[in-house]
Amino acid sequence: MKLQIKVNNELDFFKKLLMILSDTRPVSLLRPRERELLAYLLYYNNKYKDRDVEEREKLVFHKSTLIDICEAMDIDMQTFYNNKSHLKNKKILSDGYLSKFFINLYYKFCTLFLICIYSIIIPV
Repeated sequence: MKLQIKVNNELDFFKKLLMILSDTRPVSLLRPRERELLAYLLYYNNKYKDRDVEEREKLVFHKSTLIDICEAMDIDMQTFYNNKSHLKNKKILSDGYLSKFFINLYYKFCTLFLICIYSIIIPV
């Protein structure tokens, strides 16, 4: 099965990927703002994919990155932390970082079903 989706940029790719996954758990449990936040987290995770896991997690969840996400989403930090807490409760985040379960699910989906112009490699 080949699914081609036109994307404007890398962030748009992650937003559309989550829309495709919106009928599958755990993405189906997410509200629109949580899904958008997750797209940003996946975008930054992919942006730093060449770094080792520990360093990448620190960069993705660094205060300056979180501020950039809040500005892009037009939300305050409290709303960000509320949405982050919801992602943690839904097992998408664990210990404050993207959970291995979700990364594995995402990686398998990309590997099996999507062919796109971006090379998405997330070390597990």
